[in-house]
Amino acid sequence: MKLIKNPTIKFPDGFELYDPKVVNNFKTNASGVSGNKTIEYLFIPRHSGDFEIPSAEFTYFDIQDKSYKTLRTPGYKLQVTKGDGGDGSTVAGNYVDKEDLKQLSKDIRYIQTDNIVLSKEEDPIFGSLLSWFLYLIPLLISIILFAFFRKMAKENSDIILLKNKKANKLAQKRLRLAQKFLKEGNKDQFYEEVLKASWTYLSDKLSIPVSSLTKERVESELTNHKVEHKIINQFLEILNTCEFARYAPNSGQQEMGNLYTDTIDAISSLEEYYKK
Repeated sequence: MKLIKNPTIKFPDGFELYDPKVVNNFKTNASGVSGNKTIEYLFIPRHSGDFEIPSAEFTYFDIQDKSYKTLRTPGYKLQVTKGDGGDGSTVAGNYVDKEDLKQLSKDIRYIQTDNIVLSKEEDPIFGSLLSWFLYLIPLLISIILFAFFRKMAKENSDIILLKNKKANKLAQKRLRLAQKFLKEGNKDQFYEEVLKASWTYLSDKLSIPVSSLTKERVESELTNHKVEHKIINQFLEILNTCEFARYAPNSGQQEMGNLYTDTIDAISSLEEYYKK
């Protein structure tokens, strides 16, 4: 019964018709399905005059008589009177769904009789200098970002260059650990960390594996890079001190502190040299 189609009603021309509101009220019990279906039509006459809504038909099959039967609604005659605004005014009844109604005749407004304040129409942004800047700024930012990320990708692909740049950071990280052992007075661990920091830094800076590094090769490579002899001798002195200080009975807190300071100075001096 819910699938029963709504009756087709032919409304007069000039009537504005809205979708009908359908309410189904059916109940199912042992004897079958019973109830009713209410269909509400909303229409608005847009002009005054006499109108007629013709009869609507509804055909169904009677299972008792085993035949088709047709029900007809009566025809309705309506007399629409003029509104206060004349024949062209909109005539609408009191209906609950007023928010669904369209307001017509808004394309032409009444003549303004009050004081009128005119304002100059602003020039459009499109085609102005500001609009060109709005186009160019994102383009320039995109080019700068493209160049930056391309440079980063190129540098990251160069393992030797990457190690060279990170050499100082790795050395500083080990020296911070050495400083911790210095404060604790742990002599063996202190010298071991300073030695590892020095060898690792020189390995990354010279692009030579730690296993292939010797003091003689360090001196040779730094000389080939035209590093000052003062810096070279400073690194060699640090390496020699770390190798023998752990076995020296007189290496105390003062000597360890001096070595820590000398190592930082040597690494800083070599970094400054490579930046030139």
